[in-house]
Amino acid sequence: MRSTNSPVQKLIISNSDYIHVVQFDEIVFCQSDGCYTHINLHNGQKHTLAKSLSKICMQLSSSQFIRISQTYLINKTFVNKIDRKKKNLYLLDRAIVPFTISLKNLMELISDSIHPKIALTDADNG
Repeated sequence: MRSTNSPVQKLIISNSDYIHVVQFDEIVFCQSDGCYTHINLHNGQKHTLAKSLSKICMQLSSSQFIRISQTYLINKTFVNKIDRKKKNLYLLDRAIVPFTISLKNLMELISDSIHPKIALTDADNG
């Protein structure tokens, strides 16, 4: 269930030994691997869930996460740079993830979290 009034949203990650409680803000990206999803956190930790990325998308139904391809779901607050030619996103944790959605759609989805000085033009030289 989606809780929009909750100040801190959390994902429960359970494995055979532990139950991890992860805040949405800690999740950098999720990567699909068949019936499994790898959750990559800002602190470098990785967790694997026996759930499809589609099911994880429903649990992370927050405006801060966007599905950029069949394989990747990203936390848009971690986007640092977009390579238009190679169709890659560079994230603040130094991860590089490919996107398959259109550049226009991608920009619409992340526009509210990009600082105005980060532009896709070549006019960065002053």
